[in-house]
Formats: sequence, C-alpha cells, structure tokens
Amino acid sequence: MFVIFARQVSAKQLIIADNAKKLHRGHIMASAINFFQNLSAMQWIFRRLHSGPDEDRLEQGQARNRIGNLIVISIYIVLSSIIFSPTNRIEPWAINVLTYFACYTPAALLIMYLTKRFPGNYPTRRILSMVNDYVALGYSIIVGCTLMLPLYATIVWVTLGNGVRFGKRYLMIAAVMAQVTLFTIFALTPYWQEDPIVAFTLALTAITIPFYARSLVQSNENARRAA
Repeated sequence: MFVIFARQVSAKQLIIADNAKKLHRGHIMASAINFFQNLSAMQWIFRRLHSGPDEDRLEQGQARNRIGNLIVISIYIVLSSIIFSPTNRIEPWAINVLTYFACYTPAALLIMYLTKRFPGNYPTRRILSMVNDYVALGYSIIVGCTLMLPLYATIVWVTLGNGVRFGKRYLMIAAVMAQVTLFTIFALTPYWQEDPIVAFTLALTAITIPFYARSLVQSNENARRAA
C-alpha cells in the first residue's frame, strides 16, 4: 500500500511540475507576443509614412522658420546683453548661448536640406527636430534666466506649430517635450523655484493653448468638409 501511495504522489508531482512548465512557457510566449506587438507599434518612428504635398511644404516652411527664428533670437540676445550689461558689453551668459547656437545651426541647416531633398513624413526626423528645438530653448532660458524668459512664447509656438502642421500624434509628443523642458528649467533655475505658482501656470498654459488651438483647427476643417 505504501508503494502504491508513493507512486500516486510521485505521479501527481509530475503532473503539477508539467503544468507549471506549461504555465511558465505560456507566460514567456505572452510576454514575447506583447513585446513584438509593442515593437511593431513603435516601428512607425523609423519608416516613411504617407504625407501629402501640403504637409511636405509645411515641414519645409517650418525648417526655414527655424533658421529665421535662430537669427532673430541671436540678435535679441546680443542687444539685450549689451543694453542690460553694466559695462555695455556682451555678457558671458550671452556668449555661452550664442556658442550653443553655433552648434545648433548645422543641425538646423541639415534638417532644412533633408526636408527639401527627402520630403515626406519621417517621424524620426520630426522628433529629432523637436528635441533639437526644445533643448536649445531650454538651455537658453536656463543660462539667460529672466532676460531669456520671452522664449517661453517660442516653446508654446513650437508645440502648437507641430500639432497644427502634423496632427494630434505630433502635438502630444511636442506637448510632452515642452513639459519636460519646462520642468528642467524649473529644476535648474532658482528664479523659477522662488515662484512655483508662476512656473505651474506657465506649464499649464503651454499644454492647454496648443490642444485648444488644435481642436479649433480640427473643428474648422470638419465644418468645411461638411459644407
């Protein structure tokens, strides 16, 4: 009887172990399927998506505007630094920002060339362009502090521009980047840390205005199609 009981217990243990192995394999398979599903969902970033000629022209116009904004902001930096400097000279912070702009310019020119030479919806190019813009704006405000605070309007403009030109997906990506930029500025700038309510208001404004403007544009487009 003891031998029979031992065999039954051993058989049950083997069944339990086999079921555990099957369950483990099932979890591995489910994890692998989820991984490849997520990977395929992210593949849109690395390939050329469909875009019309109007959207291509908008992206090329954005690239040209980037160069124009760079020139205008550089002039503002020089003038504001000289005007508010006790010695009427370009301050070290302005030199630092202009030096960064000198590194930013080749990237902006390359993007402008690529939008002209290879038109189309390339998510990688658009996302890297946004990263390039937000890093430049964030660095300028951190280094220039109050004198560069007007560039906050440019952060909102960049976010809104990407949403209106390229759609809701890019608006969401730009909005996240804008919030990360503003949080970084707040974390590294004592001036903003002294008044967190103002910082919160600016961050809230930077996310509500683009989404509201995008909804208005979408409503107008829907109304024109219905008419």
